[in-house]
Amino acid sequence: MAWLRTTIAAASSSVLTSRKEQRRNKKETNDTTSTFTKVSRHILGNNNYTHHDNNEKPKYGRMLPRLTRLSFVVGLVLLFLGIVAVCLQPKNNYRRNAGYRTEPPPDLHVAGRRDSYTPVPPNKRKHFYISEKSSFRTVVIRAFRNQGWRKAMKPEDAQFVYTKKVNLDFFNDGLEPYQRYNYSPGFGHWDSKARFAKHFMEWKGTNPTKTFYLPVTYRLESEEDRKELQELLLNGGGMTRPWVVKAPDVNNGAGVQMMGPNSPELRELAQSTLLEEEEEIVQAYICNELPWRHNQKFDLRFYWMIASMDPLIILYHDGYVRVGNAEYNENDWSSTTQHLTTHTYLAEEDKGTITELESWLQEYYDANKSRLSKIMGDIRDPVVHVRNQLKEMVAQTADCFKEHTFGAMHAGNTLNSENGYAIYGFDSILDRDLDAWYIEAQAGPGMEEEFDFRVEMHRDLLRTMIAIVEEIQTKQETDAKANLLPLESLGGWEIVYADGWMYEYEGYKRVPQQEKASCGAKEQ
Repeated sequence: MAWLRTTIAAASSSVLTSRKEQRRNKKETNDTTSTFTKVSRHILGNNNYTHHDNNEKPKYGRMLPRLTRLSFVVGLVLLFLGIVAVCLQPKNNYRRNAGYRTEPPPDLHVAGRRDSYTPVPPNKRKHFYISEKSSFRTVVIRAFRNQGWRKAMKPEDAQFVYTKKVNLDFFNDGLEPYQRYNYSPGFGHWDSKARFAKHFMEWKGTNPTKTFYLPVTYRLESEEDRKELQELLLNGGGMTRPWVVKAPDVNNGAGVQMMGPNSPELRELAQSTLLEEEEEIVQAYICNELPWRHNQKFDLRFYWMIASMDPLIILYHDGYVRVGNAEYNENDWSSTTQHLTTHTYLAEEDKGTITELESWLQEYYDANKSRLSKIMGDIRDPVVHVRNQLKEMVAQTADCFKEHTFGAMHAGNTLNSENGYAIYGFDSILDRDLDAWYIEAQAGPGMEEEFDFRVEMHRDLLRTMIAIVEEIQTKQETDAKANLLPLESLGGWEIVYADGWMYEYEGYKRVPQQEKASCGAKEQ
C-alpha cells in the first residue's frame, strides 16, 4: 500500500502544482490586462474606472475591459484612416491652383507717398464715431466694440469716423490728418449707373485685350451711343432681343423697365427722335441666365473694400445670393417684377448663403459637365471659376476709377486726412455658361440682418475691415516707406489691387454677349 500512498501523494502534489501555475498565469494575464486597460483608458481620457482584484466582481461587469480594448483598437483604425484621407485630399484650388493668382507677387513693395504719417493721439486711439442716423449703426457698433474700440460722442474725438451717407465736410477740412473716414471722394463716378457705364466703356477702349464684364451698354445722353443703338435695333437684328432701360441714379429696382423682343416699347425706342433729352442707359438683357434651384431669378451681392487710398489697396470678399419672388421665364415680358431679384417687397423674396451657392454651382456643373468643361478650359471647379471672375471685376473697378476717385479731386472736394477706407458692394448675374456679368457697384452695400447668416457674414466683413485699416495705419505711423504687404488681418478678404498691380483671371476667355444665344434658345 505504500506505493499507492506514494502515487497518490505525487499526483496530489502535481495537481496542486498545476493549480498554482494556473493561478499564477491567470494573475499575470489579469495584471497585463489591467495595465493595458489603464493605459488605454488614459489614452481615451477615461480615468474614472476603478481596478478590482481578481477575487472581487468588477462594478461595471466583465465586458467593460473588452469594450475598452475594442474601442481603443477602433480609435487607432479611425485615426489611421483619417490621416490617409487628409494625405489623399486634393489641394484647395481656390488658394493654390497655379496660374490663378489670389495674392500679389511676394516681391511687390507697396508703400504710401508721404515721408511720414501723423500718429494718433493716445486719448483718441481706438475710438470710433458713428452718425446717429445710420440705420445699421448697431451692426457697426457691435463690430467696433468686439475689437476693443470705444464709442466717441463727437467725430473730432475719434480715430475712425463712420457714416451711412457721405458728409462732404469731412472731405474738406472736417478731419484731422490721423483720422480715417469711410468714404472716398469721387465715389459718385461709379455709384451712378450712367457714369459707371461711361467710364467703363472708356476703360474698355484703352484695354481691348481685357475680359469685359459689362453687358452691351448704350448711354442715351451720348449722340454716338444713340445712333449706334438705333442702327442696331432697326437694321442689325436688335429688335429680336430683350433690352433693359435704367434710370441713372436710382437703386432697389426703381427706374428699371424691361423691353421684350419686338415689343411696342422697343419699337418706340428705335424710332424716337427725343432720346438726346434722356439720361438713361440701355443694356442688352442677359439671356439664358442661370436660375436658382426652383427656377427663380437670382443675382449675387458681393463686397469690395478700399483698405487704403495712399497707396491704393482694394480687397474682395464673398457675399450672398438674392433670390427673386416669381418663377423665371425669359419668354414672358409682361411683368418687370419677375425679372428683378430683390426690393419688390413681396414675401417670396429670399436670400441664399455662399455655401448654398457653392453647392448649387457644383450640382449644376456636374449635370452639364460635358458642355461646361469645354467652356471653362483647365478649370474644373465651378466655384473657383465664378469667384475668379468676380475678383477680376473688382480689380478692374479699381483700375478704371483710380483717376476719378479713391482720394482724387472731385468737385472741389478731396480727402483732408492722410488716408481713408470704405466698404462697398457690387452686383452680378451668372448665365448658363457660368459667365458672370457686372451689373453695378453700390456705395451702400446694405447691412440688414433679417437672416441669421448675415450676422455671421457681417462679423467677418466689419471686424476684419477694422483690423486691416488699423494695421495699415499702425505700419505707416511706424515707418512710412515700409512695405505694407503682406496684410496679417485679411480674414475672408483678398487683395485684388495694390498700387498698380491688379488681379487677372489668367487664361479665361469668354464669348461676347452679342454672339451668345438669344433668350429662350436651347443650350448646345
